[in-house]
Amino acid sequence: MDILSDLIAWDGKDTDWLEQFYRVNVEDSSFEELIYLWPIEMEASDRLYISLSHLLKKHCDSGYIVLAKHNRSILSVLENEPHWQTLLHILQSFKSFELIEEDRASWERILKSALTSENKFVRAWSYYAWVLFAERFPGYKAEVSDYIEMALRDEAASVKARIRQMQKQGLI
Repeated sequence: MDILSDLIAWDGKDTDWLEQFYRVNVEDSSFEELIYLWPIEMEASDRLYISLSHLLKKHCDSGYIVLAKHNRSILSVLENEPHWQTLLHILQSFKSFELIEEDRASWERILKSALTSENKFVRAWSYYAWVLFAERFPGYKAEVSDYIEMALRDEAASVKARIRQMQKQGLI
């Protein structure tokens, strides 16, 4: 896959390069396969997964939905404690994921782990993902309400700010 080779060459820093890569390759027939069916069978670097998650976020921001059939490869990466930026991009894109019962337990484990991340951005966006998760699986609403209450009491100011923004948006 030529576009994968190009992506592997990314320096790990230049997000403008990733934006350009997206614009050039979004119409390529292998682009969606690349970002939805992550190459988990190969020895992928954190840098590759960061770039893939960045592209996936960009794609979702453009209105694309991650179908449930594509969740498994992404969940496999997330279950192996990826770089915080990879997890952050997925959490920021969570509204675009089709959530099904078969993946519920995996998402729950990942989201619970994200709540305790050392990275405050990951924690902030994990609350967002939890709210959306509870919309799909209403049995979690009380638990998520408790998470939000604790966060507003105990979390860093930047995390509280993200939660207040969600409140203004009517998400919670």
